[in-house]
Amino acid sequence: GLRAGAVVERVRVVFDVLVAALGVVLLRLAVLEADFDVFDTFS
Repeated sequence: GLRAGAVVERVRVVFDVLVAALGVVLLRLAVLEADFDVFDTFS
């Protein structure tokens, strides 16, 4: 039971890290898209 709990904890930590990384990537993509839209408007 202890080992299974440790595995679940590890998976949960990895999942949190992946979700955070994905959030950062999506945020950067959104910012880039917004920047490109602004550039298109000015040019």
